[in-house]
Amino acid sequence: MLLEIHIENFAIIDTLHVQFSSGLNIITGETGAGKSIMVDALMIALGGRAYTEFIRAGAHKAVVEAIFSINNVESARNKAIEYGFIDPEQEGETELLIRREIARNGRNRILVNGHPATNVMVTELGDLLLDI
Repeated sequence: MLLEIHIENFAIIDTLHVQFSSGLNIITGETGAGKSIMVDALMIALGGRAYTEFIRAGAHKAVVEAIFSINNVESARNKAIEYGFIDPEQEGETELLIRREIARNGRNRILVNGHPATNVMVTELGDLLLDI
């Protein structure tokens, strides 16, 4: 389950932080308010193609962070253990913090719970965590 998303310097978004609750969450707003951009940012956090054009004008980098609870998603938990993102002995609430940075110089960085990750890794996790 997606718990939170934090976006900085992505397209028209300066800074955005949204926390989601269990159950149905609805995002509404006028045309041009940034709803689709928020979804685009989430897709990039989960391994989508990242271009420097996504970086807000005047910024050096864009950052997207998504926090997921994987307690009830055994396949995602197993994949995160396989990749070394969580400790297999960890009990209780298990979360994944996926952070994607897009730099103006073209360099991208992906971290999952502070560990370096590849696009393939986060794409595989994203396929288990989210349907859009």
